[in-house]
Amino acid sequence: MIRYVLFISLFLLSACAEITPMPPTAPGDERDTLSDVEIQRFADRAARQFVRVVETVEPVAEAECRNRTRDVSCDFQIVVDDRLNQPPNAFHTLDRNGQPIIAFNLALILAVENADELAFIMGHEAAHHIARPY
Repeated sequence: MIRYVLFISLFLLSACAEITPMPPTAPGDERDTLSDVEIQRFADRAARQFVRVVETVEPVAEAECRNRTRDVSCDFQIVVDDRLNQPPNAFHTLDRNGQPIIAFNLALILAVENADELAFIMGHEAAHHIARPY
């Protein structure tokens, strides 16, 4: 299931290239606007980075959850909110069956400076589930 969600996420990130927000520029920055090719490259890098972080952090978060909790689902589902024009955000919730969900939106995935920031955010959201299981 997680592979399917990641594939869809990767597709959505790549498909939204021409309307994807770009990293902020300094006031007075006189660079020309980015070309469609540059935007696509940026979105592709962000998507690959996101997939790598999820593949690295998810198994660790699930193992830590199993070590620290009892009778709690530790099978995290990672999803991407693809709505445009949202402020950068990530959150933790549960589905109807009690499966933990960690959601990222596109703006956050595109706004992070590096994989470490994204991994920190994912760990933070997993910690919500581990610290306060429902």
